[in-house]
Amino acid sequence: MPDVIHENSGAATGGVRNLMRFEGFALLIGPTLYYFLMGAPWQTYALLFFAPDLTLLGYLAGPRIGALLYNAAHTTVGPILLAMAGLLLRSRRWASSR
Repeated sequence: MPDVIHENSGAATGGVRNLMRFEGFALLIGPTLYYFLMGAPWQTYALLFFAPDLTLLGYLAGPRIGALLYNAAHTTVGPILLAMAGLLLRSRRWASSR
């Protein structure tokens, strides 16, 4: 059954919607593949994968705070900063072991 999107709903449609879905898929597959290739523990992966959903608890403080926390945790900024920190720390450890 196709999704029905009303014209004035503000939701993305057509090519933009498909591009956003592809972007989400790439953001799932890329880091997962990298994590696999690095040989890191999958328990940590699962923890990091589900950690942003813990922000739903912010709704216990009210809808405004809950929405703020949930939206802040579900951006790509946090994962990108985490990846950059990991790469930086890894390169420093590698450089100091030489």
